[in-house]
Amino acid sequence: MERRTDAELQEGIWHHDHPDEPVLLYSETGDGYESRKVDLFRDGRQDYADESTSIGTTFLGQERNRRSKRSRPMRSSRCS
Repeated sequence: MERRTDAELQEGIWHHDHPDEPVLLYSETGDGYESRKVDLFRDGRQDYADESTSIGTTFLGQERNRRSKRSRPMRSSRCS
């Protein structure tokens, strides 16, 4: 997979008590669409998805990434 120079990286921390849900979420987007995603679970499991692969329960979003006024944005940084 070719590395995009216009990609935005997002990191999310999810505080909850559900063992089947991830606690750390990493997402790479370009043009508003996810291109890669990693979900990390409390038990150490790591699920992954990109444009051609989906491992575990993780998959890429099908819709354009738009921030809701009600949701808190995840910490993000630009790739260079």
